[in-house]
Amino acid sequence: MLGALNAFFLSTAGLTLYIRALLLNRDLAIVGTIGILALFVLIVFGARRVIDRIQRLWISEDGGQSVPLRTQIDWRVSLGVTALWLILALGGMIALPRSASSVDNLLRPMVAATGVATGVLYIALGRSLQIGRFVRVGAIRAALSAALVLLPTGLPASWAASDPGCPGRV
Repeated sequence: MLGALNAFFLSTAGLTLYIRALLLNRDLAIVGTIGILALFVLIVFGARRVIDRIQRLWISEDGGQSVPLRTQIDWRVSLGVTALWLILALGGMIALPRSASSVDNLLRPMVAATGVATGVLYIALGRSLQIGRFVRVGAIRAALSAALVLLPTGLPASWAASDPGCPGRV
């Protein structure tokens, strides 16, 4: 239900309805927006309470409830990965040559930095949980993402068509 409400209010029809409501009666539209946001919060917290109740009733009868670890990765690793992403993304954007019509050299470092940072997180998670597969997957992901900056790849045609400086823009 939450997904359906989200899909409607972020769709063209939902935004059109909201803009018309704002134009017709601004105060009523704002009150309605607050009500819809409250509905979202109630649905999320209500669903969490229902899930907790089901767990207490059914899972506790079968021998107890397993409690997950509070964190899988140390906060210092998360902070380090965020710093790594910033350094790689900004450094790549500064180092790669730019032109007025090329968004590729701005987006490619961000995508590659995201892949490298996620790979490092996989490696840390694999070491924390002692799962060797995660360490291998993280290393491969980080290496392939780093190669994305060096290889002469371009963005898909749909991204290029949205670029204002692209000569073939529709």
